[in-house]
Amino acid sequence: MRCNDALELQSALLDGELGARESRDVEAHLAACTHCQATLKDLQDLSGSLRAQAEYFRAPPDLRSRIGRRFEPSRVLPPAQASPRRSAPGFSLPSWWPGWGMGAAVPVAAAILAFTVGVQFAGAVGR
Repeated sequence: MRCNDALELQSALLDGELGARESRDVEAHLAACTHCQATLKDLQDLSGSLRAQAEYFRAPPDLRSRIGRRFEPSRVLPPAQASPRRSAPGFSLPSWWPGWGMGAAVPVAAAILAFTVGVQFAGAVGR
């Protein structure tokens, strides 16, 4: 592993985001490279300093209980009973959309594509 590769992966190594193979490769490089060792030490110092100075805000008890109730096992429906999620609050597709809407959308998309290609082709021929 080269220094550039190791330097790019040091933050992920520090956060525990690398797989076993990548971690092993970076750690092997660090064992032999004093420059990358110093860079990792600086990164560790910066991370520790940020954690020490960061403020931590605990969620109010009522918010914590509301979130906890949302994820209670008894409230989670099995996949067969789960209702479909809407893409936006208060918005749903009309009941005719799956049949007629998609049936109309595909030819319209094909016509737009054909028109665009035709215009591009005509412009290339005319030059």
